[in-house]
Amino acid sequence: MKNQNSQYWIIATVITTGIGLVLLAPAGVKSIQQSMAKMKIKDFLKQYYPDAAKSQQQTGVPALVTLAQAALETGWGKYAHGNNFFGIKADKSWSGKKQLLKTTEILPSGRSFPEVISTTPTGKKNSKGVDLFKYIIRDYFRVYDDPAQSFNDRGQFFLKNPRYKIALTKSDPKEFATEIAKAGYATDPDYAKKLHSLIDGFQSLINEGALSGIDNCSDNSESCC
Repeated sequence: MKNQNSQYWIIATVITTGIGLVLLAPAGVKSIQQSMAKMKIKDFLKQYYPDAAKSQQQTGVPALVTLAQAALETGWGKYAHGNNFFGIKADKSWSGKKQLLKTTEILPSGRSFPEVISTTPTGKKNSKGVDLFKYIIRDYFRVYDDPAQSFNDRGQFFLKNPRYKIALTKSDPKEFATEIAKAGYATDPDYAKKLHSLIDGFQSLINEGALSGIDNCSDNSESCC
C-alpha cells in the first residue's frame, strides 16, 4: 500500500506464527528487501531440506509439508525451543524430556491446561458451529537433541495417529496439508491456507535451483538419498 504523503510501501514478506511480517521501506528499497526476504527463505530451505527429505523417505510425509510446518510454527526456526519444530506436545505417550512453553490455541470454551493466561472470543466458529476462543496458555512440549530427531518424530506422529490415515495417502504436499488440517492437526482455521502458501514458495525456489550444490539433492526433487 502506498502512503499518500511519502514514497513508502508496506511489503508483506513472510508468514511467521500466523502473523504476516510487515516491513515499511522506501519504494526504492522495495526490491532489496524482497531479495533479503527471499534469501532468508532460501537459507531455511537449504539448511533443513535434507532432514525433511529423509523424514519423507522414512514416513511418507512430503518434505515440503515438513518444511512449511517447521517454518510456520517456529518463525523460520527462530522459536524452535528444544529443537521442537512442530509444536508437538509432551502428552502421556512421551517419555523423553519436556519443557513448559507459552503458546496460543484457538478452541471452544471450557478447555484446561497447566496454566491459562487469558481467554478471548475470536468471533469465529468451528466446523460444528461452536464459538471459538483464543487461549494464551503454557503447556508441556517435547524436547529433541537435534532438528533431525524432531523431523523424524513428527513423521512418526502422523504414522501412529489413525486420524491422519487419509493424509498419508496423499503424495501431493498441498493435498497432504489440507488433509491434516481437516483432521485437526492445528486449531488455526486458516492453517491449510498458510501451509499452501509456504509450499508454493519453497517449490518455486526449488524450481529455480535453490538446492543445487546440496549433496544428493537435485533441483526439482522432493527427496534426498
